[in-house]
Amino acid sequence: MREGVAGRDLPRPTTSFVGRGEELRRLGRIVVGGRLVTLHGPGGAGKTRLSLEMAARAGEHFPDGVHFADLAGLDEPELVPRVVATAAHVRERPGQELFQP
Repeated sequence: MREGVAGRDLPRPTTSFVGRGEELRRLGRIVVGGRLVTLHGPGGAGKTRLSLEMAARAGEHFPDGVHFADLAGLDEPELVPRVVATAAHVRERPGQELFQP
């Protein structure tokens, strides 16, 4: 995996990325043109591995970088915004709510 400023917050995969070239190309077109992309499918299908590879490759298109927010272990949906904010290095300011409904 390529490492750079944009990829500084990505976990390093323990295996090499093999195959799935067509999925990576299709996902690349979507990611560069979109604000939020969600991958879904059964556990063990490779969603996380594919997204990490895409993030490492697409980082140059995002001057503020790419970040990984691991939501796998969350049981409480209300924690999602805080985990995402932490991954993106967004900090609360005194007297200002981090999230407003």
